[in-house]
Amino acid sequence: MKKQDRIPLIMKELRQFWEQHPNWRLGQVISNLSYEIIGDNDPFHLDDIKLVETLKIKNGKEKICKNCGKPFVCIERADQHYCNRPSPQNSNKTCAEIGPELIYQERYHDDNDWYSWYRKTYQSVRNRVRRNPEKYKSQLFENFKISTKQWIKDVKSGKKTDLEFINWIKDYREKLKVRKV
Repeated sequence: MKKQDRIPLIMKELRQFWEQHPNWRLGQVISNLSYEIIGDNDPFHLDDIKLVETLKIKNGKEKICKNCGKPFVCIERADQHYCNRPSPQNSNKTCAEIGPELIYQERYHDDNDWYSWYRKTYQSVRNRVRRNPEKYKSQLFENFKISTKQWIKDVKSGKKTDLEFINWIKDYREKLKVRKV
């Protein structure tokens, strides 16, 4: 026996699709989808999984993988950015496994990227306060968060440059005697 929890999912996707074609009768909707999926207007052999995948594509839930550039259907999560195909960089891993790693490496290890400097310093300050709460008051961390929030806002709006922010963070790191990165 098939799982009952598939029914609400199918009905939700079918409703979204049918609302895009309000002039079609239900039979037309099912028949057209069946023909598209299996090449036959008889929906008897129409597989539920294929139906949901097709409906998601039709309902605009298809995305382009940020790693391989191929289209894929978001089935698990709406905020998916990577497909589950083998990655072009390493065929033993999927794009979903390797994509976030590559973005992290690219962004976190760029010395000219203000966000990279911010994240490294944020982690250092937070860990310092966590490890030695009596020596470093949590106020240190709160002050850092408040200051950087304003800096980030200014950099994004163009009031200050990336280089100014990086230099400010470097000075901040020197004051705290945070090790070099």
